[in-house]
Amino acid sequence: MSIRESEERNRIQIVFQSFALEEEYDYLALYDGQPHPANFRTRLTGFQMPAPVTSTGSVFALRLTSDFAVSAHGFKLFYQGKLT
Repeated sequence: MSIRESEERNRIQIVFQSFALEEEYDYLALYDGQPHPANFRTRLTGFQMPAPVTSTGSVFALRLTSDFAVSAHGFKLFYQGKLT
């Protein structure tokens, strides 16, 4: 689990530089806020590069789930604060 926070009243933009996870078995869940079902934003899996994602608030949480059976390259991303 990784939680990213920006300064209050800022949003966070995540931009993927590479993405490769075993489809349906390994996935990255994004939460727009703290990791709670009500904040669930999207589930990313497979080999297609996701579009940039921007939070609605100052907290973005990421949770990687993997079955460890088949491995792919994983993902690389960067994030930055965006003024609202």
